[in-house]
Amino acid sequence: MQRIFTIFTLFFLLFLNTKGETVTINTSGFTFSPNDVTIKLGDEIKFVVSSGHTATEVTQATWNANGNTPKSGGFNFGVGTNSFTPTAVGIIYYVCSPHASGGMKGKITVSTSTSIQQIVQNSKVTIYPNPTKNVVTIEVLQGNFKNIEILNILGDVIYRQTSVGMKQQFDFSNYPMGVYWIVIYNEKEKIIKKVQKI
Repeated sequence: MQRIFTIFTLFFLLFLNTKGETVTINTSGFTFSPNDVTIKLGDEIKFVVSSGHTATEVTQATWNANGNTPKSGGFNFGVGTNSFTPTAVGIIYYVCSPHASGGMKGKITVSTSTSIQQIVQNSKVTIYPNPTKNVVTIEVLQGNFKNIEILNILGDVIYRQTSVGMKQQFDFSNYPMGVYWIVIYNEKEKIIKKVQKI
């Protein structure tokens, strides 16, 4: 049973980490703006491409040579608004095909959002009573956590607070029975705890 719960938790965390930010890249004159971005895995990239331009994924060698040969299986966006979500960590190189020789190019660095060690190492926070009918106490035993989010089983944020103290309380009495996830984090670390409303 514990193994099934662990597998479910890891899949949930992967799902949770795929709900990211949206970063917009515009064409401006003969440049991409911004032309060098770093995002987290799960973040969405939105290209807004104006007339006469493209946003075409290329290999690093093509990018370095100011070439315009599309990468096999890569994106190739024309005029309009186009979005995609990278599915792997690494660097994505892209150019404007008609203007690559003039240096109209950019890159997207995709990094991991949170390591498994940061998620699983959760003895720094305790939650009680768990399961609960009404109020839970969230107590930070170690660390300096700035933010707290409470999510339902679908991953929807039902509560968010910044400036978290060492001891917080949350009242579940107005929420349906089920499993909820309490996410406590700062810039470097994220701890996720499960709580059950009965």
